[in-house]
Amino acid sequence: MISIHKDIKIVPLLLIVLCAAVIWFIVPSPTGLSVKAWHMLIIFAASMIGIMMDIIPLCGTLFLSLLFSALTGTIDIKTQGVSGFAAFVPWLIFFVVAMSKAITNSTISVRIAYFFIKTFGKNIIGLSYSLTLAELVLATILPSNTARGASIGLPLTTSLAKYIGSSVKGASEKDVGSFLSFVYVCSNSVCSAMFLTAMISNAIIADTAAKSGLSLNWISWLGYTCVPCLIILAIVPIVLYFLSPPRVMSMGMVQEAIRQKEKDLGPLSTNEKYVLCVFGGMLLMWILADVIRIDIMTTTIMGLCIFLLLGIFKVKDVLGDSAILNPVITIGILISYANCLSEFGVIDWFNNEIKGVVELCPDYLKLHALSIVYFLTHYFFSGEGSRIIALNLPFVLTGLSLGIDKTSLITTLAVFSSFSDMLAHYTCPASILLFSNGYMTAGKRMGIGIVISAIMITLWFMLGT
Repeated sequence: MISIHKDIKIVPLLLIVLCAAVIWFIVPSPTGLSVKAWHMLIIFAASMIGIMMDIIPLCGTLFLSLLFSALTGTIDIKTQGVSGFAAFVPWLIFFVVAMSKAITNSTISVRIAYFFIKTFGKNIIGLSYSLTLAELVLATILPSNTARGASIGLPLTTSLAKYIGSSVKGASEKDVGSFLSFVYVCSNSVCSAMFLTAMISNAIIADTAAKSGLSLNWISWLGYTCVPCLIILAIVPIVLYFLSPPRVMSMGMVQEAIRQKEKDLGPLSTNEKYVLCVFGGMLLMWILADVIRIDIMTTTIMGLCIFLLLGIFKVKDVLGDSAILNPVITIGILISYANCLSEFGVIDWFNNEIKGVVELCPDYLKLHALSIVYFLTHYFFSGEGSRIIALNLPFVLTGLSLGIDKTSLITTLAVFSSFSDMLAHYTCPASILLFSNGYMTAGKRMGIGIVISAIMITLWFMLGT
């Protein structure tokens, strides 16, 4: 008897296939789209819905849709189906994620967090800023918001909530945990927007910007984002203190526990010193990329090679880790789809449809309207990468055709790609991790997320653009 793997939700999968088949055979292609373009759009939309509903593990969904595209003759699998792997972005992501193992395999990230907690965590507000500062520092060298959430966000918010006392019997851990989790999720989303290397999907945005005539390197990205992002990081913990009160009267055993944990870690190992030195050198090279004429990808490969030569990790550890290979496959196939959508004219069609709606707005509101729509589309995605590949380029092209300033448009869509992680508990892996600790209900997470998102959007439009 044939059995279906437990990770596959067979009923939702069959429903998506059935709906796609009905649209495929019954609904005619819209005006302006060829039949092949319409079929490509149906396959892509079905893939995105499958990813959002988590019906099959991500790569499995993409493999199935790729197979269907080939069998129906919608694409040529040998050329169009793998065209995304010819782009530099999937391979930059591979090298970046592989290199980040040097930090996640060590205790450096925890040491940095402990330092800030010991220095500033004398009260609950100080503790919230300690988490924010730790995230800010790590975002410069650890290019994965998911890795930071796993190594810092989840373990620290959970353990700190247990150490802190409260005047409310039985509510201490949940109230404090909820407050600190909100603070960390917000810090994670803002810091991911602040640095080019803080989130692997930012490389896709930089590539789109280059195609549109705007060069974004590490320092210029930071120049555009640092002022509004730093102000948001300064304001949000105070706002969250009132939106999700921790009700803390005593900091309990936090300082004692942190000192003991630091003692247990012992002095920096030789490998950790190597990691700090290499990442410090790489950060300097990223900043000076235009001066020394060595791009981010070359610097990243150099760092990875140094780690391999020093024995920080081995080649088989890199090639045998699905957490490293999965993003490459995912991004490569998604870029292939984006290439096909562009080649078949779907992106131009989408551009014209959105343009027709946004054109109704006054000129001074067109950027606001377009970018807020982009922001809210994140409700329909469970990760930044798929949303950025699917929508960033079409929205950029739409904005440019509307006469919106290129720099304001591209940087706004770039930061909103990360800011929108605040909208819901499922919008990115880091949010999912922090929601899993059980301190927040889905309703509270989404309600406060909307309020904080509104504040972030407002501050960006006041200061960023």
